Amino acid sequence: MNTANKKYIGKVVVESKHRIAAHNSVSRYMKLGLCVSLLGFSLSNALANEVADGDKKFLMAAADAEITAINAAKYAYQKSTSRDVKAYAAAAVTEQTKMRTKLAKLAEVKNVALPDEPSRLHAQKITALNSLDVKSFDVAYAGDIGIAAHKETIAMFRNAEKNAQDADVKVFASASLPALETQLQAAEKLKETLDSKPAKR
Repeated sequence: MNTANKKYIGKVVVESKHRIAAHNSVSRYMKLGLCVSLLGFSLSNALANEVADGDKKFLMAAADAEITAINAAKYAYQKSTSRDVKAYAAAAVTEQTKMRTKLAKLAEVKNVALPDEPSRLHAQKITALNSLDVKSFDVAYAGDIGIAAHKETIAMFRNAEKNAQDADVKVFASASLPALETQLQAAEKLKETLDSKPAKR
């Protein structure tokens, strides 16, 4: 092979290496750009799903109310000897669990971490309730958890239905109200039944 051919081949090899290096560099920048774009898209989606502080507080308070109602109902079902109380408690667990499931799905979409346990105040209320004798427990459960707590929860949900900034939060609050109102009516009926029974001597 003469000198001219060697030089030509060497030139071709060098140019090929340059083209490969340039291609690899472009590929790296394209991949980096794609990663940045995907990251930006993910961040945009996350920010789009963020809810206002007021809506976040509502979701967390709703979760607290639901956990409290479920835990109190489970205590009532175990402790009470009244068929009426047990029936109400069983229905309360079923309905509140359904609502809790819907709330958890909504909170996940909105990037809101929900509590897994009742607030300290509600936990203390359940503990105090459970320390009562059976007769006193039934009446207190129906009055404090069944009626009073449901009235507070309904007021909170009505406020969210009217004032929440996020449309999905509004829909959740509105859709939950009929079940809450039904539970309140059942609690009021239960309280009347318990109050009408004569005290044992």
